[in-house]
Amino acid sequence: MLISARNIGTTPAATVRIEFNTTLVSPAKDMDPERLAVFSDPIAMMAPGRVISVPFGRAWDFFPADGVPPPLRYEAKVSYTDLAGKHRYEDPACTLDLAPFKHTPIYRDDLREIAVRLKGMEQAMGRWTKSGRLRVNTMTQAEIDERDAAHWEQVRARRQRSETSAAARSDDEPRS
Repeated sequence: MLISARNIGTTPAATVRIEFNTTLVSPAKDMDPERLAVFSDPIAMMAPGRVISVPFGRAWDFFPADGVPPPLRYEAKVSYTDLAGKHRYEDPACTLDLAPFKHTPIYRDDLREIAVRLKGMEQAMGRWTKSGRLRVNTMTQAEIDERDAAHWEQVRARRQRSETSAAARSDDEPRS
């Protein structure tokens, strides 16, 4: 399990603080989330789209067969400012609830199945190109830029011809 913070906005966020309603408790013996700076100190700046992920523990460790599980529900609040520090924002609380994952099966042998399916896709795609049903051509960015420039040049030329012919028609019409 990971706890992730992402700047989903279009501008940088500064002095980002992540606060929880209760102390985070990880079932991992060597993991103390409270000691991580991301939860104890403000994050100086997060660019748009930036993600900070912190390992929180293995999913099955949150649901021990014997013993008491760690807390499974937390409320997280995020506050931040704009880069100038003039405006402070507080997002609505976000609920982190692990309880719905209690009976979720964990398949540890699914990587083999994924590999088999990928191999099948590779073989199917190979048949497409061998029989001529699908032709794949690659282009460099320079070729794409050249093609786009030629297209827009044609569009401009057509527009100019259209405007020139419209102006010529208006000149030919008798004036009253």
